[in-house]
Amino acid sequence: MRKKRGQYANIELWFLLAAFLLGAVAGIDLLKDAKDRLDGTLFEKNFIARDLAMALEALYASPGDMAYTYDFGPYKFLVEVKDNEVLVKEKAAETSPVSYRVIGNSFSDQNYVSFDNPEGYKIRRPNMRMVSIIDEAKPVKLRLFKEFSDNGTSIVGVEAENAQTCLIGVNCADFGG
Repeated sequence: MRKKRGQYANIELWFLLAAFLLGAVAGIDLLKDAKDRLDGTLFEKNFIARDLAMALEALYASPGDMAYTYDFGPYKFLVEVKDNEVLVKEKAAETSPVSYRVIGNSFSDQNYVSFDNPEGYKIRRPNMRMVSIIDEAKPVKLRLFKEFSDNGTSIVGVEAENAQTCLIGVNCADFGG
């Protein structure tokens, strides 16, 4: 039996049309994802996580008592500072959190971490979780501080203004953590 010219042309056309539609759907989805990321708060959360981590590193390195107030401005993010990480997330559960490592602060289960310094200072790290914002109309501020004791130990802490906080592992059970 002899095959006619163009017998398979119709099938090839349908495959080309299906490939074009599949590529168009994938392209539209990719553009939509890029727009969502640009319109979203991924970059802002990343910036704040890195900025807070670097501010904590500066506190660890400071030779004396120090306090710094970090203003979130118009953003209403929730922050968690635990061990060697700063985590920034939105109140909505469907958004992904952004975290950044605090350099020079190795993880340890001890309350006080001893750093290699000639003075033998020991630093107690913060373990804080911001649970909720009290007044949505007011800006959220974090007070980062370092206070030395007479015995050579110091405490690095984080306190929130206009936000409810809890100490992780101590009183976060009331808030489901």
